[in-house]
Amino acid sequence: MRVGRYSVLAKSSNIIESKSFKSYLNALDNCHFSCGEYTRGTITIDTMSVAGQIWL
Repeated sequence: MRVGRYSVLAKSSNIIESKSFKSYLNALDNCHFSCGEYTRGTITIDTMSVAGQIWL
């Protein structure tokens, strides 16, 4: 289990609702990642494809 923080620019053209993000993270529950960096990379790429620039 990990704890993380993601921030999206206020001027982003899209937002990610907390319920949607929670559902996305729950969908990853059955995925196996070999290390934390792969998990972080996957979440970052997926999030950026929707909301643009993010901060971790």
